[in-house]
Formats: sequence, structure tokens, C-alpha cells
Amino acid sequence: MTIEQIKVRSAELADKSQIMELNHLSYGFSSAELNDIEEKFETTYEDHLVAIENEKIVAVLRNIPLLQNIRGIFKKMGGIAMVATSPENRGQGNVRKLITETFFAEFKAGMAVSTLYAFKDSYYKHFGYVNTTPHRFIEINPAWLSRWNALPEGYQIHRTSVDKATKIYETLHNHTVSQFHGGVKRPSKRWDELLKNNKSPAVIVYNPDGIAEGFLSYSVSGYGYQLFGEHDIGTFNRVRFLHSSLEAKHSLFYYLYFHRDQIHKVVLPLYPHESNYFSWLQGFTKVNIRQHLQTMARIINIKEAFKDIQVKQPGNFIFSISDPLAPWNTGVYKLEAVEEVNIQPHKYQLDISKISSELDRTKPIFSIGALTALLYGSCSISELTYFQWIDGLKKESNAILNNWFPLQSYCLSEFF
Repeated sequence: MTIEQIKVRSAELADKSQIMELNHLSYGFSSAELNDIEEKFETTYEDHLVAIENEKIVAVLRNIPLLQNIRGIFKKMGGIAMVATSPENRGQGNVRKLITETFFAEFKAGMAVSTLYAFKDSYYKHFGYVNTTPHRFIEINPAWLSRWNALPEGYQIHRTSVDKATKIYETLHNHTVSQFHGGVKRPSKRWDELLKNNKSPAVIVYNPDGIAEGFLSYSVSGYGYQLFGEHDIGTFNRVRFLHSSLEAKHSLFYYLYFHRDQIHKVVLPLYPHESNYFSWLQGFTKVNIRQHLQTMARIINIKEAFKDIQVKQPGNFIFSISDPLAPWNTGVYKLEAVEEVNIQPHKYQLDISKISSELDRTKPIFSIGALTALLYGSCSISELTYFQWIDGLKKESNAILNNWFPLQSYCLSEFF
């Protein structure tokens, strides 16, 4: 069967058992994890595409609609997840067909970009994805938080469960992801999925006026330090650590500090805007910093991806691109930085127009990967030229592109 003959359709509720079977075969979920995914399928099934052979589902892909902070502007993003194929049908082009169909669906939905966590980056590079910074974590011992052994004056903490603190969680989540490049906002359906029956412990910090300024949620594993075996260490995992003031951050550390007898490791996310945990710790020699799976990104719609990005210098730049997997992108574009009255003086935002739908080899030619790396700030112009992802770029264009798209710290904050 050729890739053109592979049948693809949107998933239906009746597909649940087949999709769960593929998820179990591909990811080895525990019974509890699989039950959780199955319970939420009624909320999520519309995000799935399936490949069919002889009336049987042989591959599945989920595309989660989200919003991503790209250089300070939230853009519509699709998060590709739960890609699974039956073992006997691997290597037959089913996933390739699902991904290209997903690109078209994302384009029709007005999405600017697509992101994913790669099981192997070299595979997804064939689809135009480029590597972006993995999400990092810092592991700390609560005993190192001894400076914060009392609450700030007038502040209070309240312990509850996640499903009883949904509005506060959402508000502080949105505040946090607005602070850094890569942060992800969730639509209501995604919130419904994540919060359904979520009984994880949560802590809310209230300021003296009774306004919530901090939120913490976590799961617990182990107890004490190697009380029941060499690898048994009391740990707070899956931590959501959100705050809108330094007093709230102080208060959350206060809560963690008073677990120091039973808990010896807290795994905190390292967001780009707040990586100086070291200044808040004492009594340590070194900390362990680790990273999550490799993240990747790809532009789906060039015009949507670049429009309104704020830059510091006026000017214009014309380039050409060929994108066979997303042919609506192929053509010649003009980027122009224009001053707008509704932003700060001497600040500019990009306007982008498509001059032609044909490739023009007299203009600098970018690969879709080069454009994506430029937008996400994961590579410099000199690196992209060295990688031969750009052809025909004149040196005088380097300055303006480097000014518009400096390297930038990034974190894909959503896990999927």
C-alpha cells in the first residue's frame, strides 16, 4: 500500500478500545495510567486522527490545540502527542500520513506552529521539525529552604486539592507562562482534561488582602531517606510552582521547608524567567539539574507565525522558501518592521506579506527548519548558514536578522 492509499479519518468515541490498545503497546502505560487516559477519552477523542487498514485502526496521533508564547506574542499551536502504531504495521508510512494530514488540519484551524516531544529527533527532522531547548528541572532538598521558616507578615497558606482550586490554578498558570518564551496557555477543554478528578494536593497562598498569589501542586513518592531501600527517597514530583509575587514564592518555600523530615527531594521546574533558585537556597554544595525529553518545533503557517512579533529595529527583508509538506508556505515573502502607535516608542512589530506562491532562486532561500529555528531563537544566522539551511544570504542581511531574532531562552511548559 502506498502512502496515498492510506485511509485517514478523525477518531470517534467508538474507537476508544483500539486506540487504548495501541497506546498500551507503544508506551507501556501502567493500568492506572491507561485507565486515566481512557476515562478522559470522551473529552479528548476529537483531537485524534487514525489510520485505517482493512477496517482496523493501525496508527493514531493526537494533536492538542493550545496557545504558545512566541517572543511575547501568543500564537495558536498544535501539540502532537500519543503517536502510536501497531507493531506489525510500523515502517509503512502510516505516521507520515497522519503527520502530513495534521499539518493541513492545523493550517485550516489557523495554527501558526506545531510542537512535540521527540522519541528520536532525527525522525521528526524529516518533517521539518527542529530541536528546541528541553524543559529542565532542579532537584532540591527542602532543608535548604531554612531561610523561609516563617511566613511573610499577613500571608496565609491554605491546603486543598487541585480540583477545588481550578480558577486560582488557571489564573496563576496564565500569569506564569506569559513571562517567558515558549510558555503555553490552555483552552478550556484542555483544562477540563487535566483537572477532571484531580485530587492531587494543592496549596494556595493568600496575601493580606485575601487575594491568591501562589499555587503549588504535587504528587508524593517514597518516605524519608532510604528507610525502605537504597532508592527510596521521599520526593515531591510533578510539581506546579506558580506565584505572582516574591512574598508568595517565599510562602511556598515555607510550606516545602516544613516537609524536610519526610521529604528529601523536590523536583521543581526551571522556567527561563526564574532560574535563580540558588539565591533562595542555603546549606548546600551542589544541586542536580536534569532535563525532560527533547522538544521540537515547526512552523505551520509562515504568515501567522511571524506577524506582530516585536523587534527593535526598522527595516525589511525578502526571502524565498519551498515547503513540500506544507505547500501553502511555498513562495516569496517580505518581512517589514513597522512602528506602531499602540506599542512603546521606537519599538517595532513585524508585518509579513506573501509576494509570490512560487520559489524564487534569486532571493535567499530558507528551509522551513531555518525559519523555525530563527523564530524560536534556537540558532543564530551564522549557525543556520553553516548548517546549509539557508542559501544565498548576503552578509549585509545578517545584521538585521540577528537584531530581529536574537537567541532566546525557551521552555515548552506543557507536557503532552
